[in-house]
Amino acid sequence: MRNVFIYSVALICSLTLFCCVSNKPIPLFKDGEKITVSGIINLVGSEPMSKLVIHTEKAQIMLPKKILDTRRDSIGKTLKVTGVISVIYCESADHKYKFYQYKMNEPMISD
Repeated sequence: MRNVFIYSVALICSLTLFCCVSNKPIPLFKDGEKITVSGIINLVGSEPMSKLVIHTEKAQIMLPKKILDTRRDSIGKTLKVTGVISVIYCESADHKYKFYQYKMNEPMISD
């Protein structure tokens, strides 16, 4: 009788733990966090859906395309960018792939 009780408690505890575990990835940055990153500025994708990004060691961060108006010569160069980051959780339609996109709306760029 005692063994049945112990096994049932162990089963309930393990089911509770497994239900709480999520397969959602852990974000590299917090939403609203002010960060400074260094990386290569690139234009990714084809027009009209292309995006301006900075490739860092950890992530690819999207930047506003209006930067191209003043800094077109910066593409392919390593720059330092400071700004507040927005974290966007994305999931594929078939729920197989889950990832985060990072976006910086008003970055300050320095050489």
